[in-house]
Amino acid sequence: MQTNWFYTVWPFIGLGGAIVIVPILLMTDTFRGNTRGSRWRDPVWLGWLAVPLYWVHQFEEYSLPVFGLDYSLPEMVCKNIGFPPYPACPIPLSFYPLVNIALMWFGAPLAAYLGRRNVLIGLCFWGLLLANGLLHTAGASRRALTTPAYGARPSCLFPCPSGSFTPA
Repeated sequence: MQTNWFYTVWPFIGLGGAIVIVPILLMTDTFRGNTRGSRWRDPVWLGWLAVPLYWVHQFEEYSLPVFGLDYSLPEMVCKNIGFPPYPACPIPLSFYPLVNIALMWFGAPLAAYLGRRNVLIGLCFWGLLLANGLLHTAGASRRALTTPAYGARPSCLFPCPSGSFTPA
């Protein structure tokens, strides 16, 4: 299926953002709310940590066809809902980058920024990481013997353990 170049490139942009923000998170106090204790106990810093973790997940989920692996989330969504495959599927391809970019490139950093005022808002994307990871893992478990679920493997490595780490 022929698509616009942006559908292929946008996950790599998120990965680039993660490559930039992770060293800043780990080596500076820029995103910390409390520098007296451990950064791993700082809810403001943890709110910011969820942002690049999800960007890495977006990369592994949407970039696989670029590397020649037979996995297409949009095709799978259409199939699971009962729609015909693309180009006949009524869900526009622009839906996937639009939702992911709006939610994770703008919404997650905004929530992390607001985490200085309200901890629950700052940490809300950890719940999304956990829910997303559990959905991928459940879907992969359901079809583990018949279909390789490429998107579930990194979900077991990043979102599930990361989401279960959510501080109280």
